[in-house]
Amino acid sequence: NAIWNRIKTTALINYIKKHCAQGGDGLNFRRAFWPGVAADIAPLLAKGPGKSATYCGSKWGRLCTKYNEISAIANLSGVPWDNKLGLNILEKSEAVWAEIVE
Repeated sequence: NAIWNRIKTTALINYIKKHCAQGGDGLNFRRAFWPGVAADIAPLLAKGPGKSATYCGSKWGRLCTKYNEISAIANLSGVPWDNKLGLNILEKSEAVWAEIVE
């Protein structure tokens, strides 16, 4: 139940994109929202137990946390972020990154 691959994670995000109005400006969804997400991604599960509404909500929370951490680093440090490359530490930004890591 705890294993999320790219396909399931993308399906979760796509469902949220389609229904984002239910989460308001902060994309904070009520507990009643998550069973719909779990039902939507259920056909993608090849084996093992299904994703519960609770696990879907937890996954969304972890994704939001990661996004906020990456945004903070990218926006405040001058170290560029690329959605395909990830953290793009170039020679000119190595010193900035070294300070962040310390």
